Amino acid sequence: MTALIERGIYVLRKKGNRSFQVFQGSSLSAVKDEAPSLFVKISTWTGRVELRDEPSQDVIATSKRKSWSSKYDVQIAQTQPDNHTVTLQRAGIFTTKRFFALPSGMKCVVKRGSSTGQYVVFDLQSNDILATFEKSVSFRKAGVLRLHAPGHSQQDLTSLFMAIATMLKIAQDRQRSAASASNGSV
Repeated sequence: MTALIERGIYVLRKKGNRSFQVFQGSSLSAVKDEAPSLFVKISTWTGRVELRDEPSQDVIATSKRKSWSSKYDVQIAQTQPDNHTVTLQRAGIFTTKRFFALPSGMKCVVKRGSSTGQYVVFDLQSNDILATFEKSVSFRKAGVLRLHAPGHSQQDLTSLFMAIATMLKIAQDRQRSAASASNGSV
């Protein structure tokens, strides 16, 4: 299984409408001859996001929307007995921030930068940045995800990665519902 790096940089290449191949580095041209290390599959019909190991397609983690709720549960599918479910939840109905606690107990928040498609994960206590995502304007490149979490476990790193992936799914769903609403009012 591919291990995430504490200070890792990952480029997400669009694969279809709602999935991404994940490569180490920030440039697609630099990794054009390499195989992707991870795959993010975002379901169109359900509230589910999967992080998979690319060569084996083993599921590393899943994020699923709770029924009739705005909460998402991230389940890390590792073989350790202390599997931890991370719940991303909004503080209020009009906010895009999602609060959650890492498996280590650190309390975090994911914030969306204006309408640019940028996301930042902060430690609530120290206000340190743990992960960022910057959207790309490229046709093939979805964006770059950076982890800034030295000393954190693989479960924490996977939770940070999945928090960003879940926010991408929420943004895609919001964009799709806005597009269908504008098409219906014609």
